[in-house]
Amino acid sequence: MQAMKKESPRSVKSCVSVLIVVIMLIGSASFAVAESTCIKKGDTYYVLMHIPGKNFTAKATDPKLEAEYEKHKAFMGDLGAKGQALIGGPFKWKEGGGMSVLNVKSMEEVKAIAEEDPAVKSGIYEYAIYPWMPVTVAKDCE
Repeated sequence: MQAMKKESPRSVKSCVSVLIVVIMLIGSASFAVAESTCIKKGDTYYVLMHIPGKNFTAKATDPKLEAEYEKHKAFMGDLGAKGQALIGGPFKWKEGGGMSVLNVKSMEEVKAIAEEDPAVKSGIYEYAIYPWMPVTVAKDCE
């Protein structure tokens, strides 16, 4: 299955490399994603990559975009509260961006979520979606 991508001025290659490492860490780490939520071996989840877009800039250098970043954080927090986002956060590298693992029913549903993200609407981020099937999970989640 191919990833669904939205145009990006930057290469997704580096994001994919980081994604592979992060997925390996998620799969081998012993942690609770939420009190009652576990990633289940063999189920399909969706990795939503946030890739710096045409209006991306580091928050610290552009106070005008601070409100847009806050809306994005609130949006992602709401997804977490609904159980749709299991884990997510920013990359800690100068290029920026981030990723989340979503627990939704279809590629169409995650695309709709991505399109509603205030940071995507404002051009701060673009996105790529990858269907993902974990084969290694935390021992408590087996």
